[in-house]
This record gives sequence, C-alpha cells and structure tokens, in this order.
Amino acid sequence: MEDGRPNFAYVAVDFEQKWIGLSFLMQDGGFVFILIYLAFSLQGLFQSPIFYSFHLLDMVNRFPQLQSVIQSVTLNGNQLLMTAMLGFIIIYIYSAVGFIFLFDTFYDDQVHAGLLNRKGDSICQSMMHCFLSTINYGLRGGGGIGEFLPTQTAAPENRQGFYFRSAYDLTFFLLVITILLNIIFGIIIDTFAQLRDQKSQTDEDRRNVCFICGIERQTFDRDTEEGFEWHAAHDHDVWQYVNFIIHLKAIPRTDLNGTESYILELFEKEDISWFPMQKSQLLARARRERHAPAAAAPPSADGPDGDDQAAGAAHADPLTGMQASLLAMEDKVREVSKKF
Repeated sequence: MEDGRPNFAYVAVDFEQKWIGLSFLMQDGGFVFILIYLAFSLQGLFQSPIFYSFHLLDMVNRFPQLQSVIQSVTLNGNQLLMTAMLGFIIIYIYSAVGFIFLFDTFYDDQVHAGLLNRKGDSICQSMMHCFLSTINYGLRGGGGIGEFLPTQTAAPENRQGFYFRSAYDLTFFLLVITILLNIIFGIIIDTFAQLRDQKSQTDEDRRNVCFICGIERQTFDRDTEEGFEWHAAHDHDVWQYVNFIIHLKAIPRTDLNGTESYILELFEKEDISWFPMQKSQLLARARRERHAPAAAAPPSADGPDGDDQAAGAAHADPLTGMQASLLAMEDKVREVSKKF
C-alpha cells in the first residue's frame, strides 16, 4: 500500500512468483502422485470404499523394479501409440469388410437379448458395433476373429464363401495377432531389457568409477596406497563440489573472484570442462613418488673410485648412470692397454 492505494506492481510480481512456484511444483511427479493419492482417499471416504483399492498402487512408488516395468511402457509411449493406431486402422478395415460381406456370421449365442424364448444376438448391428466387436472378440481370441466366428462349409454351393472366410481369418491372424501384437510386446520387452542394462551399467559405474574425474577403481587400487574408497571420500568428494556450487549461487556475483566467476559461468552453460577429468592429485603424487630418482649412495670409506661413482650415478638417473658406466669402462680399457 502506498498512500492508502494498493501497489499493483507488487501484486503482479508476487502473483507471478507464486504462479511460477506452483507450475514448478505441478511438474514434480512425486507431488502429483500425492495429490492423486489424496483424491482417492477423499473419494473412498465420501463416495465408496472401493477407491481405497487404488492405494495399492503405492507399491510402484516404493520399489524401483516396478518403476522400471512402468517405464518400459511409458518410455516409448509414442511408438506404442503409433503402432496401436495402425492396429486399430487394420481392425477397422476388417470390421468394415465383415459388416458388408459377413454380417450374418457375427452372431453370439451367449448374448442374452432380454426377450423371452430368445437366446443369442447379432454383434454387428452397426458399423461402430461391428468395429468394437471385432476388437473385443478378435484380440481376446488366440486365433483371431476366426476363432469366434462359425466355420463356413466347403460345399460346392458355398465354395466362394469358404475361400473368402479362410483368407479373412488367416490374414487377420497374421497381421493383427502375429505381427502387430508381437511388435507391441517386443517394444515393451526390449525397452525393459534396455532399462535393466542401463541400471546395471549405472550401478557398476557408481561403484567402480569416480564421479568427478572418471578414473576407474582399478587404477587407484593399483597405483596408490590409499585406494579408490579414500579417493572418492576425500580427494574427489561429490558433496564438496555440491557445496561449492551452492556457495557460488548463494553469494552475490560482485563478491566472486575471477576463478569463481568463470566456474559459475560454465556451470550455468551446463559445461563441465572445469571438472578435473582424468586428473587426480592423489594419483599424480603416487606416480611422482614411484618414478622419483633414488638418492645417490654415500662414498665408501676407501674413497670413491670409478666403479662407485658409476654405481651412484646409475642410481641417480638411468641415462646418466649408463653414460658413467661407459666412461668407467673406457678408463679401465685404457689402463689395461697401458700394461701391455
């Protein structure tokens, strides 16, 4: 309020902030699941206890294995929907052919028409009725729609109808039951196998590869005394990097130094080049210590001679030691030559 008048600019900014927060909250799958869970609870409380049965779906939220099963269907949802749409188109074509040419064969003896002394009724009374019946009876039957329809006689007066029905039943079985349904099942099974392999690979990388530098466990266990576990907990602790990023985003940009400003800029661009990829101070220190030259041996009590100097030089540096050994050998050759 300013001078008793409402500040509409503040109200607009406050509304925008709350709207953005609510939009972000509605995009959270966990929050949406809790809302649906609450809705079923209220329906079970005020409408019917049958809604409480939906609470069993909470098992999906509690077990990652069940989440993988759901993801195997939802991950390739568009591909499954396109395949299902193609299947419905093919079934519609077969229902149209059946509605025009096989109308009298779409009859179910188990249908109760509600009339006295009448058992059974037509399941193809309209185009929509015929389409739904073809989906219902055709997909539920292991042999397709031909498993439900009555068999045609092969008598000479019905030879043409017998051939037509045979082609109708066989092509429906091949296209819809054998090909389309197996394509859908194959997409689901392949996606589930892909998710399982991806999870196994992720778990393997989490256990045996450093998240920061990407160096494998075997390298640290072989080249360092501390090993991989010490490196992951002290040298490249993930939470230290998380705390550093929080530090960069929490303080004002004017208080950042050059390095912090540069890293924050890369982080906002989703660039991880500032990570020490394939680099580790622990590993570098261990390799330096392993390849460092040993200290030269102290001279003997008799005084250093050519052999002792060559041996000391050999310990100091392999190349220098080799050169010193050759020089000492040349001196000995000269001494022997002088005697003869």
